[in-house]
Amino acid sequence: MASSDAVLHAEDAQVVDALDEMSRLLNTGLDRRSIELILALCEAGVNADALAAAINEIREQASAAPAGHPGAAARSGRER
Repeated sequence: MASSDAVLHAEDAQVVDALDEMSRLLNTGLDRRSIELILALCEAGVNADALAAAINEIREQASAAPAGHPGAAARSGRER
């Protein structure tokens, strides 16, 4: 059973690698950890369209946050 778990883990890593590369090519601004979390949510049954809408809304709110607002720190970290 351990070998099949290792194969599944390797396949998961390959999927995340491919998604990470596509994300960079498309300049989505998503880091690898975000991609892993989004993938896990989709695999758990979360609607991908609703998830994308939520991510876009969070980004819009973060970009509209005043400079002294806690969201501004998160925004500056995302723009690196």
